[in-house]
Amino acid sequence: MLKVESIDHHFPSTADHAAAIAERYWPDTKVWLEEVASRESDANGRLRRYPETFRMSLENGTRLCLGSFVGAEYDDLPEPVRKQVPVFADVNVAWL
Repeated sequence: MLKVESIDHHFPSTADHAAAIAERYWPDTKVWLEEVASRESDANGRLRRYPETFRMSLENGTRLCLGSFVGAEYDDLPEPVRKQVPVFADVNVAWL
């Protein structure tokens, strides 16, 4: 019989695991936004591409951008996860 281990044993808590996921998420978004900015020569073209980041979440089955989801649930999140939400927002606001 195949034994399946939980990845949670690599983290002190489920909250730390969730924070690690969130921490991994915003740098990927930042890289994608920088790629868009480098490929699109004008601001209007860049802004037209911005919603694609949310569309990608829908297309990969996530249904909702992780940043949007955790932002909507901010008050109920554990502190380690809550620390990552403003970082994701800051990346997007700075790009805009």
